[in-house]
Amino acid sequence: PDERASLTHKFSVGGHEGYLTVSFYPDSKKVGETFIRIAKEGSTVSGLLDVIATLTSIALQSGVPLKVLVKKFKDMRFDPSGFTANADVPIAKSIIDYVFRYMGMRFLDEKDREEIFGTVSVASLPSDSLSVNNGLGVAPVIPVANGEVSTDGAVCECGSLMFKAGSCYTCPNCFATTGVCN
Repeated sequence: PDERASLTHKFSVGGHEGYLTVSFYPDSKKVGETFIRIAKEGSTVSGLLDVIATLTSIALQSGVPLKVLVKKFKDMRFDPSGFTANADVPIAKSIIDYVFRYMGMRFLDEKDREEIFGTVSVASLPSDSLSVNNGLGVAPVIPVANGEVSTDGAVCECGSLMFKAGSCYTCPNCFATTGVCN
């Protein structure tokens, strides 16, 4: 329709700001259309994000469930990536990872969210925090597929969780280390 309900969400991934606008079907209030805009209009990244948003809209309008799209596009890894201000998605592996994680967390029902993202047990965490101090600084709590929470490693500059490798931590994404791993 000429007028439709929508939600616009401001995001920042690794310092790159953008806006995700999600429009809804008037009868079912399900997601039916997406728009992604970033600060660097005219850039290659901006053009590709516009294409992804258009393809997502066409897929949704052709009957592809949002759950399928979230499963397929979360965890896509490329720059820009990094920390976000969103407690539900503290680290994004890319803007696409952020957008689909956000939409999954925001618009899927609890059963589908749990199936895709696992569950986070907050019983062992401080009640006012979704992060822990792991001795290398404050690291966000990262839900893993089996429903457990990983707070094992430091968080790398690229946004990935680092893992213990001898006497230091190493990043499986960019291979950075916190020192000499022996």
